[in-house]
Amino acid sequence: MKKYVLTTLIVIALFLPGLLWAEITVSLGLDRADATTADAVRMVVSVDGAQNSAESPMIMGLDVFHISSGGTSKRIEIVNGEKSSRIEYSYYIQPKTAGTFTIGPASIRIRDKIYESNTVSLTVGKAEQSDGGRGTLFLEAALSNDTTYSEQQIIYTLRLYRRLKISEVSVGLPEDEKLTFRQLGEAVEYRSIVSGQPYQVLEVRYLLVPAQPGVYALEPARMGMNVYDQKRTSRSPFDDQFFGFTSGRPVNVTSQPLELTVLPLPQQERPEDFSGLVGIFTLNSNLEPARIKAGESASLSVTIQGRGNVSRIPDLMLPELDGIKVYADQPQLTSTTDQQGITGTKIMKWALVPQKDGRFIIPEMGLSYFNPQTHQYELLSTQPYELTVLPGEQLEADEGVVLPSEEGISVPKHEVEELGRDILPVHTTMQAFDPGLNIRQRAAMLVIILFLPPLIFLVVFFTLHLKKRSTDQMAAIRARKATKGFIVRLGREDFSAEQALDAIRDFVNDRFSLSLGLITPDEAGSIVESQGASSETAQRLRDVVKRLQESVYSGTGDNPADSGYDLIALIRRIDREAG
Repeated sequence: MKKYVLTTLIVIALFLPGLLWAEITVSLGLDRADATTADAVRMVVSVDGAQNSAESPMIMGLDVFHISSGGTSKRIEIVNGEKSSRIEYSYYIQPKTAGTFTIGPASIRIRDKIYESNTVSLTVGKAEQSDGGRGTLFLEAALSNDTTYSEQQIIYTLRLYRRLKISEVSVGLPEDEKLTFRQLGEAVEYRSIVSGQPYQVLEVRYLLVPAQPGVYALEPARMGMNVYDQKRTSRSPFDDQFFGFTSGRPVNVTSQPLELTVLPLPQQERPEDFSGLVGIFTLNSNLEPARIKAGESASLSVTIQGRGNVSRIPDLMLPELDGIKVYADQPQLTSTTDQQGITGTKIMKWALVPQKDGRFIIPEMGLSYFNPQTHQYELLSTQPYELTVLPGEQLEADEGVVLPSEEGISVPKHEVEELGRDILPVHTTMQAFDPGLNIRQRAAMLVIILFLPPLIFLVVFFTLHLKKRSTDQMAAIRARKATKGFIVRLGREDFSAEQALDAIRDFVNDRFSLSLGLITPDEAGSIVESQGASSETAQRLRDVVKRLQESVYSGTGDNPADSGYDLIALIRRIDREAG
């Protein structure tokens, strides 16, 4: 018995780890889809489902870029008992020349298997030449097109160039009742070179929609912020020691004014069914199946997708068909927003139920839209389909069968006739029944069938129980050592804000058996308060984390930490109150 138990344990030990591995996926992303030759673009390769990787990813398509590493980060999370992990490899790439480039795929080897990512596209323009004299802080505005058509997507971009530390940025856009601005995604930050000088750039994009044709004078945009005075201590503006900051002062910067000309859509050659759809679109249709029997149904689907004012995609109308009943589904429109504007997809479906057999022609359906790139109206249409309806199976009375009557049912007798044999023929002799196993073998097989499932259950149960006890013991050991580990890490006086923030996060994870990748001030306070710490102690921890994060996010994370509290005393107090 012990031998069988040991064998079962070995099998489970061999196969269980493989079952616990999560599916591994690799993805490649850029912080924006267009740049200039003076810009540095942040590129991230994310590996989900792998806890460790001994190799860095190999990325195709980077021959025309200068590349520098942005570091590697790892994160493991447990949400509702589900464990997830991610490794991120960050890079900064600066294009050597203008053009449109395809980057990727990124490939990485994990456990002797190679995984590949998607590809991304980056459009690079030439950097504008400047006469200099811009100073350390200025704002620029730009339009994707200064001449456009009604309902065409226009991108309005604000770029704040700075060589100063700033905080609390606010934006004021041009005001015009005939103009509507809609922010596209989150603001992005990157590095750029202007007149030979390096700048940190804050870029915000908006979708600009003019209500009607005309010439619009766009007033200067405004950004307000707190700017901190500087004392130069280093040569590089991106060195963490470049600035020595004092108190902040409010500053407003404005962009240059712009002019936008909005043309009306041309009246000449405008289709009668034009719905006002402007952009670039495609249409696909499908009839499935094309051959059916009477009484069955077929499905016709049309998918329209593209970039533009997708809410204007009309509902196509399928004309009445002689001999076919048409049932239309509710059209489905989905839209998404990215840095280039709005894209959308509309799906329309019809169920076709023929009332008779024959051949039916499903006529084409058309959609017209205005293409601002070609400056003309274009027509999309489905192809005509032929639907073939075959006669249905008819129920015919078999010869010699008397149908039911008031006297009952009578079926005349016929001579039995062998029409054929089954694939598995009926046995005609007792010799066909081979006993196979003897009585002892059958008994052994019965014992295995009855007792093997409970045995496997018990083995798995005790394995998981031991694993849980081991996990609980490890968590208890980590909790006891959490405070000591924090004191050891910050026992010296010159620790930085980033080091202090990491130490606090690790303390909270170890002390309370968590796996947080990042920790916010509110999360830190709520966690320790829920574990028994006083409200005052929790608020002090919130203040500390907030102050340290402000130092890290403002680019001074490597400077000596100034948390406003004695960190070691605060951590000891949390450990004592949490019990």
